[in-house]
Amino acid sequence: MRVFFCYSSADDALVLRVAQNLKSRHQVFVDRIALEPNDRFAAKILNEIRRSDLFVFFASPASLNPKSYALAELALALDTERDVGTPILGWVLLPGVDLGAVPPELAARQAVRIEGDPVASITFQLETVLERMLKDRVQRWLKIAGTVIAGVAATIGVAAKLHLCVPSTHPQVDNADTHPDLVTTPGSPTGDVSKGAAAPA
Repeated sequence: MRVFFCYSSADDALVLRVAQNLKSRHQVFVDRIALEPNDRFAAKILNEIRRSDLFVFFASPASLNPKSYALAELALALDTERDVGTPILGWVLLPGVDLGAVPPELAARQAVRIEGDPVASITFQLETVLERMLKDRVQRWLKIAGTVIAGVAATIGVAAKLHLCVPSTHPQVDNADTHPDLVTTPGSPTGDVSKGAAAPA
């Protein structure tokens, strides 16, 4: 699954460790690692958001600052989700956050809350979400594949029935094998056929 991490640079240490834990099974986009100096920053960010299956906003006092670029990324993700239905948005509630400062679009969704070790807790909960998303995707694919196979089988069945119903176009040829009462006169240059006649002595 493709995951986009949206966060403030003030939370680099935590975010990078979580990303490292997830990277063995998922493609995690972290701008500090993925962006090159000559990249068109805004265009690449938008492209990565659109390609993502899951967008994760790390809510902290720094990322919720009105001047934070993380909020601009969140706005792009919300627009994309509204337009095409993806990516799915999730958020992680970090310590020190005033819940009143959380955008309502996020506040209405279930947050990943830290229990015990922050890195392990966030990693485990995001893995659970991603595994559920992956299972849902596989089930959708299987359902589509089943529908396609059923359609193909039905088409083949109809074609087979039509083939059986089509009359033969080959002409019937009368000959001595099929009509034993027809006898060809031996030696006849024209191959005359007489019914019930014996060959001349």
